[in-house]
Amino acid sequence: MSESVGKSIPGKETWEKVTGIAKYVNDHPDPVIALPLFIIILWGVFLSPKASLPIFSYRVRTALKLIVFVVISIALYATGRSVLGVTFLTLSLIFVASVFILKLHEVK
Repeated sequence: MSESVGKSIPGKETWEKVTGIAKYVNDHPDPVIALPLFIIILWGVFLSPKASLPIFSYRVRTALKLIVFVVISIALYATGRSVLGVTFLTLSLIFVASVFILKLHEVK
C-alpha cells in the first residue's frame, strides 16, 4: 500500500474510455424505448375508441389488440416482472374474450 502513495494509478477502464472502445448503456439503440413508442402510436392511430384512422373490421382490431397485449406481456416477463406479465396477459385475454362472448362489439 505504501508503494502507491504519491503515485498515480491508472484505472482499469481508463484506456478504453480514452480510445472510445468502452461500451456504455446508451451506446446502442434499445427496443425498450422504440417498442413502447410504436405500441402507443399503433394504439392511438388505429385501435383506441377515438382513433384517427379506426379499423372497422372487428376481427382485425381484435387480432391487433391481442398482438399488442402479448408483446407487452412478453416485455414485462423478459424484464423480470414475470408475475405482472402473466397477470396482464391473463386479464387481457379475459377482457377480449368477454367482449366477444357478450357481443359487445356489435353494440353501437
